[in-house]
Amino acid sequence: MYDGFDSLPDDIQSRITSLIEPSDPEAWVRSPIQALDGRSFLEAINSDDGEKTVAHYFDSVETFERPTLQPGPENLRQIFHFDDADLDSNRAGLLSAAQRSRLWRQDVLKMLGAAVCLVAGVMFNVALLAGWMTAHGRGAALGVSLILVGLILAVWSAETWLDLMPGSVLTAEGYLRPTERIVSGRYGPSTIYCIEIGNQTFDVPMAAHDAIREGKRRLYYLHRTRTVLSVDPPEK
Repeated sequence: MYDGFDSLPDDIQSRITSLIEPSDPEAWVRSPIQALDGRSFLEAINSDDGEKTVAHYFDSVETFERPTLQPGPENLRQIFHFDDADLDSNRAGLLSAAQRSRLWRQDVLKMLGAAVCLVAGVMFNVALLAGWMTAHGRGAALGVSLILVGLILAVWSAETWLDLMPGSVLTAEGYLRPTERIVSGRYGPSTIYCIEIGNQTFDVPMAAHDAIREGKRRLYYLHRTRTVLSVDPPEK
């Protein structure tokens, strides 16, 4: 028996806050709802057919009150580059051979980029210190910037390598929905596109954010880099 908002499953809480958006979720779950025959949400979900009742209620809200939440056909397979064989491997907790090969190739590019930036940064600084060249203002910081970029790429590459060596895949399960966060940068605020499932959030390309169909799903990802590998199709 659920006795309050905090006692509800994470996916139900997420759906209430994202779809209904009540100012006071605790008060909302206790208030009568006309679409639930005058029962409160808690009364409905605690009834014999509670799960089916609240699922139908949420579907009705999405269809009639917030139709913009219904996106076009999903193309997550193309965006995340996975097929049925990859999905089967991920469900078993493993990377597929194709995914491992693709991610290794990407990691090699990161390592090469890190090496180029580090070598170029060191050579630039040596040239400045030796007096072989002169630079002023921002130009003087170029070598340091290249080294920093190289170090970032090297760390990113190392994390990917640590993910790929065991080849294990983690699963996130719950209500899947697109979300965003705003970050402040040197040139003003920018939007980071994400998907939220259960109590976890993953950064994704904007195309994936826009293509997601909301619903209870499973998502498969790598531990350290939190790379999204695949997503179970929506239930029909």
